[in-house]
Amino acid sequence: RNLSRNLKLGHTPGDDMGDPAALGEPGNIVHSAGYLVPYEKYADEHPELFWALRGGGAGSLAVVPAMEIGLFPVDQVYGGNLFYPADLAREVAARYGEWIAGTPEELTSSLALMTFPPVEMVPEFLRGRSFAIVRGCHCGGAEDAEQQLRFWRDWRAPEFDLFGPMPFGAVAMISNDPVDPIPGGTSTEWLTTFDEEVAGILIDQAF
Repeated sequence: RNLSRNLKLGHTPGDDMGDPAALGEPGNIVHSAGYLVPYEKYADEHPELFWALRGGGAGSLAVVPAMEIGLFPVDQVYGGNLFYPADLAREVAARYGEWIAGTPEELTSSLALMTFPPVEMVPEFLRGRSFAIVRGCHCGGAEDAEQQLRFWRDWRAPEFDLFGPMPFGAVAMISNDPVDPIPGGTSTEWLTTFDEEVAGILIDQAF
């Protein structure tokens, strides 16, 4: 099968802008049972629905016909990927756990364990290869972002270092998100800790 396998561990401190789940203010919603629920009554009269709509569940819960989303004046970010070969995955995972314990709120990051499929649409230098990829997006100054990345660059030069300034509108390039809709599936688990045992399980599943 020419399919990619990837597992991703993410650390999203919420930035200095607050919890992303709290930035949306939907109007009325239509419950799956067919009746209207005013927004101001979600939390008090429908706590389980409120929990699910704030990211706690998935499925056919309700229809949100409209939503207002808070925006912030961010036009430039510093983001990208550091590609380390898969045989360094355990060392990279250990350092990632150490790194995120001290990163600032302006930085959102993830660790992706990925095997790229051997197909033509994948760049030749990645085709059929496996990597531990440190991804990140820093919404503060470039100098501050560079300082955070010294933790990695001073430790071991990545095989590919793709971090740099970019317009916020290009952040989808960090995780190579497709421009057009495509079919896909995902599953998610929340972790309360990230230690050597957890890292080992994830790496064994990925590679």
